[in-house]
Amino acid sequence: MPVFTILYVESVERSVAFYRALLGIDPLELHACVFASFPLSEGACLGLWEASDVEPRPSGTGARTELCFGVPDRAALEARCAAWAGAGATVVQELSVMSFGDTFTVTDPDGHRLRVMVPRQG
Repeated sequence: MPVFTILYVESVERSVAFYRALLGIDPLELHACVFASFPLSEGACLGLWEASDVEPRPSGTGARTELCFGVPDRAALEARCAAWAGAGATVVQELSVMSFGDTFTVTDPDGHRLRVMVPRQG
């Protein structure tokens, strides 16, 4: 059974279009325009759930988490940054060197943070 990370979104339709362009794949499922899921890797899925349909109602707002995607090297990181910016993601952290490795961060239409990184070796 897959493990889902679910993001609450304002519009599943808008978010599906965004993640379809970002990930280059179609959703696995789309239910009545209130829930969609995308396969990520080896049993992991990204769920998009329209916030107005969530029960019990969520409390709080704001970006407090990140989805992190690993890539093998700096060239792949640079390519992904260019591709995601070209697909409409808002870049909130340009290509940077941090204590854990090279990285950049974008946001989706609802402000969820998506980080891509090359982990530091050693």
